[in-house]
Amino acid sequence: VFTMDDGYLDQAEIALPVFEAQGCPLTFFVITSMLDQSLWPWDAQVGWLIQACTSTTSLTVTLGDHVVNLQLDNPDNRRLSRRKIQDYLKTVDAKQIPAMLEMLAEQTGISIPKNPPAEYLPMSWEQARHHETDLIRFAPHSDTHNILSKLDDQSLENELRTSWVKISTELDSPLKIFCYPTGRKEDYGAREIAALHRLGYSAAVSTTAATVNMGDDSQQQLFSLPRYSLPATLGDFIQYCSWIEFVRNRNVPRSRQL
Repeated sequence: VFTMDDGYLDQAEIALPVFEAQGCPLTFFVITSMLDQSLWPWDAQVGWLIQACTSTTSLTVTLGDHVVNLQLDNPDNRRLSRRKIQDYLKTVDAKQIPAMLEMLAEQTGISIPKNPPAEYLPMSWEQARHHETDLIRFAPHSDTHNILSKLDDQSLENELRTSWVKISTELDSPLKIFCYPTGRKEDYGAREIAALHRLGYSAAVSTTAATVNMGDDSQQQLFSLPRYSLPATLGDFIQYCSWIEFVRNRNVPRSRQL
């Protein structure tokens, strides 16, 4: 099963046609407000800001009571710096993130544009409708990409309900399967699973790297479906697709593992 997250324009223009040409099924989880053209995700704003900060090779920023040392002297360090900021913002209340982004912009001396730059443009609902077939399916990845565990009960309900209402209004046959924003184990729990179940979702995917095992608690497992990231090498890709990872992760004696 192949999945793709978010809903950026380059995904629609470059990646989706490849899946279509190869006759390969794909489930695409989209951030619905991004396709509405009403926001660009907070984590994308952090990524853009770090890339735009080219006037210095290092910088120390303070976000609330948290101090972050950023190394900006090469692409690898920029990626690490971006991740430091994003990982910290994942720990705060979602309502605090806009203020944190303003602090970051002020300390870097760079204004975050209201509309996303070219590399962060979203696909349109029209493009999603064009690609929607029995082969290419769409499903909700939240409305704003806020981490569910950092929302209060009402905001959580709104996030899940709004994303489904929008996607089911815009598209003919969306899947009522949810994709957790960032998808780590700490980003959702029993409260979020119960809300999804109450609103009629049939399953949800995480970003935990593992094979799917329905032999445990099937209700919990259906709403915590793990996924592997796209491998960097063909060898790893073959390993994932040949069930070797499944066998390796089974509870069998070490001597019997492949």
